[in-house]
Amino acid sequence: MVLAGIDGLLGLARDLAESRTLLVGQAVAGGLLLLYAVLAPATVDARTRRRRDELLRKALRPGLLFVYGGYVTAAELVTALPYFAALALLGDAALPFPATLAVLVVYCLVFVTPPVGVAVLYRRRRERIDAWVGRQGERPGGRGREALLWIAGIAGFVLLSRALAGLGVL
Repeated sequence: MVLAGIDGLLGLARDLAESRTLLVGQAVAGGLLLLYAVLAPATVDARTRRRRDELLRKALRPGLLFVYGGYVTAAELVTALPYFAALALLGDAALPFPATLAVLVVYCLVFVTPPVGVAVLYRRRRERIDAWVGRQGERPGGRGREALLWIAGIAGFVLLSRALAGLGVL
């Protein structure tokens, strides 16, 4: 029954993806991204940087960080579904306890150890890491902003060209 529901949703998504309205929306979004990438300045002046830093200070209050965390958790919950399914399959498998324990240990080593290691490294070397990240953000030339503009331009071009091809313009 679940598979029938998923099949129906996939058919609906396929029909929606081929609709003229969605292609026009995609063309508009792609055109706007491409336009932004071409027209936006690659560097930010000091006044804009100060205003951005002030907004960041306001946005990074502990209460708001809690709200952001809740939102990210809700948004990312769907990415955890394969792991929940794997654990459910493991629970239903007729494996002896030592094999189940071994699978869980390997799972933790593969998926849990890397982020825990990064967190431990950050706690031990916080000053060095913060200084390095700060230097990267202050590098002359605004490489981060330039990279963002390149990404926006490429994504805009791909969206626009695929939409125009789908509409029969190209």
